[in-house]
Amino acid sequence: MTLNEISAARHNALYREARKVLRDVNAGPPRKSPTRAELQAVDKGCALLDRVLVLNPANWAACWVQGVALRNVRRRQEAAVAFSRAYQINPNESNVARELSLALFELSRFEDAIPVAERAMQLAPNDPGLIANYALALHRAGRAEQARAEIERAWAMDSKDAITGHAFALITGRRPA
Repeated sequence: MTLNEISAARHNALYREARKVLRDVNAGPPRKSPTRAELQAVDKGCALLDRVLVLNPANWAACWVQGVALRNVRRRQEAAVAFSRAYQINPNESNVARELSLALFELSRFEDAIPVAERAMQLAPNDPGLIANYALALHRAGRAEQARAEIERAWAMDSKDAITGHAFALITGRRPA
């Protein structure tokens, strides 16, 4: 085996191990109160992914996996850093843009969230949830007219989408019909 083959094999083994460690933590929504075991899993899994990133700094997926794990145990600032790194590496993945925009939103960095949410929306223009996220960022940044126009557009696309309905009510002050 060449050094590159050994390095690639080590990278892949570390990545698989990290994904296994983080499997339960990365499933589902953020925890209201993460358990000690979840916090330990995140520490271990993220440390493994840090080693992956030493071997391959361009592995945006490793950053994204870290971000999801950190978000799910409510380590919001660290999650935003991980999602930001993933976005810097791959700004053309709508899931990365979505998660970064939401992480910035949770940190009340609404102006920063707007262009990232807009990028996510551009990457998946038929996804009303992404349009709703963009509208919410606009709304929280005080851009009421833009927010209303975007949420109306999302609502017209899918009036049954729960995220869109919630955002519609928040932005317009009306209950979805």
